[in-house]
Amino acid sequence: MGVRCFVYFASGTVLVFGMMFLLGLMGMPRRLDYIPVKAWAPFLDIQLVGMFLYCISVYYYAKMLYVSIKGRATRRVGNDAWGTSRTLEWLASSPVPFYNFAVTPLVHSREDLAWRRENGVQDIKPAHYEDIVMPRNTLVPPLLGALAFGFGFGLTWRIWWMAGLSLLGIFGLVILRSFVEDTHYTIPAAEVERMDRGTSPYGIVTDHISSPITELELVS
Repeated sequence: MGVRCFVYFASGTVLVFGMMFLLGLMGMPRRLDYIPVKAWAPFLDIQLVGMFLYCISVYYYAKMLYVSIKGRATRRVGNDAWGTSRTLEWLASSPVPFYNFAVTPLVHSREDLAWRRENGVQDIKPAHYEDIVMPRNTLVPPLLGALAFGFGFGLTWRIWWMAGLSLLGIFGLVILRSFVEDTHYTIPAAEVERMDRGTSPYGIVTDHISSPITELELVS
């Protein structure tokens, strides 16, 4: 299904955007409500074929999601699903823990996983674990993004009250965040070892996830 999704999507891209480039070179402008030049019609028809291929690729993509979600318990794979990956990111367990690596890996090669596989050490667990300091979750980044969008939208369309309120919100949120002192938490080494050694293969995704309401405690 993945291969079919890629083939249909790539083919649709070539047909749609390839025809767009050709039509642009032929002088066709954007946003037409009719076709003034008959010579453009065949290229537009080819674009429709490309859009149809896009729809087929979306079908296979949705089917992949359905199969992956429905069979997630029986189709679960390890960190290296293909057994041929070579770089370090494939050394992380799957699903990837929220802390990423339990211990900072010692890199021996540019293709470190391949090096570990060749030397038979890819499955060796660390002998010693240390506490991991993690940042607490916060609502500030998405709120800043929303306010920045409002500021840009207001400036673009000259909605001055929206731009002004958004800018004030940005400054206020940054100032509010500056008063937050408890921005990190620590995972004890014993807990890191427990999760890394696979005693809780599913909980490693959600264990110790902090509540993203730190800033709200200041105004409550």
